[in-house]
Amino acid sequence: MKEGKKITWMLRGVGVLVLIGLILTVFMGTTATAKEWPSVTIGATTLKGSFYPIATAWAQQLKKHASVTATPLAVGSSGAIASLMGKGQLQLGPCGSETMYDAYLGVDSFAKIGKQPIRAIMGGHYRIFQLYVRADSPVKAPEDIRGRKFMYWQPGAPANQNWGKLLVEAYGIKENEYTRLDWKSTGACAEAIKEKRADCGFSGAAPTSALIELSRTVGIRFIPISEKAQEYIVKNYEPFEPGFLPKDIYGAGIPPQDVRSIKIRVWLICRSDLHEDFVFEATRVILDYPEEFNKYHKLCREYTNLKEATVNPIIPFHSGAVKYFKGKGLWGDKQEKAQQALLKKVPK
Repeated sequence: MKEGKKITWMLRGVGVLVLIGLILTVFMGTTATAKEWPSVTIGATTLKGSFYPIATAWAQQLKKHASVTATPLAVGSSGAIASLMGKGQLQLGPCGSETMYDAYLGVDSFAKIGKQPIRAIMGGHYRIFQLYVRADSPVKAPEDIRGRKFMYWQPGAPANQNWGKLLVEAYGIKENEYTRLDWKSTGACAEAIKEKRADCGFSGAAPTSALIELSRTVGIRFIPISEKAQEYIVKNYEPFEPGFLPKDIYGAGIPPQDVRSIKIRVWLICRSDLHEDFVFEATRVILDYPEEFNKYHKLCREYTNLKEATVNPIIPFHSGAVKYFKGKGLWGDKQEKAQQALLKKVPK
């Protein structure tokens, strides 16, 4: 009799253990953690570009705070980052907002490739677009582009193309009223301005070593655009935002005051099918440790401002990032309304 009771209690104990095991299995099966992702690849543009230190810093934080092996990989451009992410060869990466926009909707530079499965994680640093000339140039305002050589057109770079195209449109300058020159790099453009092979130049980053060097040789002047032109450019290309080139950014008095222009943001993005909990971790390792992340590079500081992380998105956020921002009290009706609008957005 005692032996029978003992067996009964043993069976009950086994049943309880089985039940606990089933509960744990169900729970763990529906809650993936970052540790289930032993390695990821983070895209960047070039080894000397501004994206690479951001990717490197992100990789270090993932390893330190989420036990994830992450490798930064230079692939050449924002377009390459978005397309390789679409192919599953990259999981994370910084990306220019103009490229994100095209890739998400499958328009312009991604019209042939089609829509890419990408989502936003957080906003980062801004690129300031600049119109500049030699210090001794007769060009005083954008209207003076008429009849001159303007170097800005970069094949495969929609932001650069739209910047120059919309700028001349804003001032009523027709295509046959100026000479459009191909833009290959900031350095090549600065050299063309120095040698007077181009009258007006373009740069999409500030400060740059090429323009610092130009300021020390023949001198440089930055040409402001009007508020009306700024509004026209922003209205006609969604990734653009109003911006200013800060005074003294190239040294004392260069420029002597803030210069009205256009800015465009770089975002951290990911594949849309990454697990929510992993993307939550990828967000947390940056925003929960701002002092650590900021030490990697001066641009990192522009990624750790929580209040700016969700401002002006142009593609939807990943649910893992949304989960993080909700936990910080930074996701309300405004953000949700923008999210739903972007999820429903279709090409014009």
